Amino acid sequence: MKDPRLDRLLSVARLAPPAALPADFAAEVTTTVRRMPEPASSSLFAELNNLFPRLAWTAMLVMALCLAGDFGHSLMSGPDLTDGVTQWLEQWLMTGS
Repeated sequence: MKDPRLDRLLSVARLAPPAALPADFAAEVTTTVRRMPEPASSSLFAELNNLFPRLAWTAMLVMALCLAGDFGHSLMSGPDLTDGVTQWLEQWLMTGS
C-alpha cells in the first residue's frame, strides 16, 4: 500500500541539495569520539561480577529456607524421612496383593 503524499515528499527530498557541513566537522567528530567513555567489558567474568551480589543473596535465601524447612520437619511429631519412605513402600507394595 503506497501513500502518494509520502512518495511526493521523498521525490522532493531527492531533488533538494544536500545540507552543507561546517568546515571543522571532521575535527568535531574526532573530538567527540575521543571524549566518549570506553565500552564496558562484556566478558563472562564481568557479568558474574555484576550479578554476584544478587546471586549471593539468592543463595543465602535458599539456604535459610532449607534450614527452616529442616528445623520445622524435625519439630513435627511424624516419622522421620526413612521411616516415612519405608511405610510408603510397604503400603505401595502391599496394594498389589
